[in-house]
Amino acid sequence: MLEAWLIMVFIITIIAAAALVAIFVFGYDIFWLVRNWLSPTVRVPAKVLRKTHKQWDVSIVGETPEMQAARLGLLGRDRESAAKALNKLAATQDVPELILYQGTDCYITFDVNGAEMEFIVPMPTYIDTEEGTEGLLVYKGERFKRFIAGVK
Repeated sequence: MLEAWLIMVFIITIIAAAALVAIFVFGYDIFWLVRNWLSPTVRVPAKVLRKTHKQWDVSIVGETPEMQAARLGLLGRDRESAAKALNKLAATQDVPELILYQGTDCYITFDVNGAEMEFIVPMPTYIDTEEGTEGLLVYKGERFKRFIAGVK
């Protein structure tokens, strides 16, 4: 009886700890979104100090045409049968190769009144903006809105 009670307390403690972690993670995300949403839009003169970019990729397991057909079947009406077929194919076939999905995150660091501010920017802005350019930086919270070169 005592062992069952200890196991029950342990399980409840684990569930409570997982719930607290989930509340913290989701709470922080909501806090960040609301803070940026409520922040005023700021327009300040700025100078482009440097441009950087980071390439990323995601590798996923390759698939055969049969697996692709089964996966696409998940979008149809008979989803349960398609899911079973996909799982069966994935378990019984060799993986042909990895498919890579790639992307690039572009960053621009601005000098704003002697302080450096770095933002993730869209690719067209990254391409069109040169280091050393002065202009008007528009941002809201931690989100980049636009940079207008030549405007002060």
